[in-house]
Amino acid sequence: MKDWKLALVVGSVALGGVVVGAQCFGARPVQAQVGPYVRCVVARQESLDTHNDGNIEAPNLDHVVLIPAGWEPIAGGGIENLGAVVLCRR
Repeated sequence: MKDWKLALVVGSVALGGVVVGAQCFGARPVQAQVGPYVRCVVARQESLDTHNDGNIEAPNLDHVVLIPAGWEPIAGGGIENLGAVVLCRR
C-alpha cells in the first residue's frame, strides 16, 4: 500500500474513534463555568508532600493559593513540585 493511502486509512480510523467516543461518552459543557470572563491568571505554588503514605503535610502560607474575592477557580493541575490554579473574574 502506498504511504498516502496508509496515512489516509490510519487518519480515518483515528477520526472514527474520536466520533464513536464522543457519541458513547457524550461531551457536554461544564455547568460550573458561567463566563464570559474579563481576565484570567494562573496562580502557581509548590505542591504539598504526601510522604508516600497518603497523609498530606500540614500546609503553611507558602503552600496555599488564596483566592481573592471576585475571582473564581476554573481549573487546576501541576507538574512535578509545582501546582497551578487558573483564576478568572467577570
